[in-house]
Amino acid sequence: MSFFPIPGRDASATFAGYIYQVNVTIARWLDLLDGDRLELEAGEDIDTVVAAAHSDSNSKKRLLEQLKQTGSNITLRTPDSLEAVANFCRHRESNPDINIIFRLLTTSSVGKERSPWSLSEPAIEVWRQIQRGALSGEALKVALLALRDFLKACTQPGEVSDESWAALRRALEHPNDDQFEGLIRSFEWATGSGSHEEVERLVREELQSRDPDHSEQIAKIQYRNLFSFAINLLGQAGDKVLTREMLLQELSASSMTLADHISASALRTWIADVDAKLADHESRIEILERRSAQTTVNAFYEPRRRGAQGVLFDYDQTLHGRRGRLQELARFIEDDDIRVAVLPGRCGVGKTKLLIDWSMSLKEWRHLWVNPHSKWTDETPKDIPAQDTILIVDDAHQYSDLNHLIAYVAADNPRGPKRKLLIATRPSGQAYVNETLAREADESFIRRFDTLREPNPDAILEIAKEVLGTQYEAYAEALARVSSDTPLITVVGGRLIARGQISPDLLVNDVDFRNAVFSKFAADCEGDLPAGGGSRQELLRLVSAIQPVLEQDDNFGDRAAAFLSIRPDQVWQGLDDLEQRGVLVRGRSGLRIAPDLFGDYLLESASVLQSGASTGFADAVFESFSDTHLSNLLKNFAELDWRITQRAPESRLLDQIR
Repeated sequence: MSFFPIPGRDASATFAGYIYQVNVTIARWLDLLDGDRLELEAGEDIDTVVAAAHSDSNSKKRLLEQLKQTGSNITLRTPDSLEAVANFCRHRESNPDINIIFRLLTTSSVGKERSPWSLSEPAIEVWRQIQRGALSGEALKVALLALRDFLKACTQPGEVSDESWAALRRALEHPNDDQFEGLIRSFEWATGSGSHEEVERLVREELQSRDPDHSEQIAKIQYRNLFSFAINLLGQAGDKVLTREMLLQELSASSMTLADHISASALRTWIADVDAKLADHESRIEILERRSAQTTVNAFYEPRRRGAQGVLFDYDQTLHGRRGRLQELARFIEDDDIRVAVLPGRCGVGKTKLLIDWSMSLKEWRHLWVNPHSKWTDETPKDIPAQDTILIVDDAHQYSDLNHLIAYVAADNPRGPKRKLLIATRPSGQAYVNETLAREADESFIRRFDTLREPNPDAILEIAKEVLGTQYEAYAEALARVSSDTPLITVVGGRLIARGQISPDLLVNDVDFRNAVFSKFAADCEGDLPAGGGSRQELLRLVSAIQPVLEQDDNFGDRAAAFLSIRPDQVWQGLDDLEQRGVLVRGRSGLRIAPDLFGDYLLESASVLQSGASTGFADAVFESFSDTHLSNLLKNFAELDWRITQRAPESRLLDQIR
């Protein structure tokens, strides 16, 4: 029975991922059984036609593989995903009597969809559960409905032809759930595949394992021969077929000449050069697009509880030990004479958690959180609703327009809706807040709360029990003891223990435990930067000193590249990867490390040895960036020096800086 491919496929028009495709082709060729065959650039990049004798049915099976070597995460809404699903739908329509399986093989990892995706797990993971038969009954119905509704809400990417998109729409409109389930069960997501270098390594290992007497050098030569053969075949017009018999012939006596090898090597070098240039251009285009997209930032936001979907820190824990503070905040709201309140507290002590829970409890008041990276303009007051509103500015030391905000609340019309302002700040930012308040507001309008301290020991113990869960509850007292002054450490450390990612034995030493918590946190960000550059931790340490990092700032890209011994485009790609992981958060003034306490740890661990001596990191950063980022450097290192002097008054961190 003939297979009818989608018209217009031509490998010669595609450079990116070409070597990846050749290496995967060789890997599939090595796995062929007698009677099976590979067809290249027929239905998709690689079609494996499985003989009826090897299939789970009485007919041949055709596995269509689409290959994508990319660096970013993939979701069901990603253009590559929608293109693959739409093409599969079109293949099924064109070949109703053929048993077709489709596989998207990609180096990308699975990401999480944004709204309107309705389930907690990523859509691709839900698809996989259906595909392998892990869901049944009501759970299966819910999953099918969620996937169908999500795909219906997606818009057609430019990469997808009208014909393929129409085939997808027809599949989604089909009323029979069994038809849609059949489509899902026949589509495989092969994510997280190794790069073309990794595939080449596996191919060489396979070739060497076939004959233990073969040396690594012989396997390398065999790989070269097969690579040249595949390149030569892909460059030919017409059908491109590979069989097991052809493989055995090429392994025993290669048909490739020296000229073929030279041509293949030259083509590989040329493709790699073109790929590098395209990647560089795409990176620059992406940077320009991000710049243009950052012209405006919302002045206000409402914080969301991030949930426990794999994150190590969020605000979902029960609030413990803050009854007195909640009463103080309630009196602030009730006092018509007080318009501004100031709540100081060091990083990690629970200011944000307290304010989120308190603001969520307000019934008659609207609460708006001020984006510390936004700009106050004449239009900003229009975003404040015509009802009683409490404005909350967290980390006020980062908000450069605090004076405008205070002036707005202080000058409020008493006959209109009520306006109140709550300012939360680190101790190191209190001087800035106090100075701004003195200029813009009467002291009679202001209530200054005592510095927020850590919750009482019983409250910390309850938090520890909650995050550890019943399996590790026996360690709750030890966890509460070593993290008693910083609830954020309680939460993150407890979750790491509960997940088995750090040993409870570390609880015997509070310093070792804290270092292990943040070291693991940093390790979650680890990985090499593109093209074998430095580690992401090295980039994060630099960001902790420079932040916020402006993506519009070419000086940072060039200087960071020189500092880390990589290219500027690799700097921007590394920042983008870290933002995708949620470690960097974006604001008008640039990218910052989240949570703040993690940024503090990174900067201190990079700058100061356990003995208290300077590592020289601060000196090196000042030498490289003081001409362009002096104000940021002074602020970040001054905060670090202030923290160090609270426990070691003889800090000499900044002594060598000129």
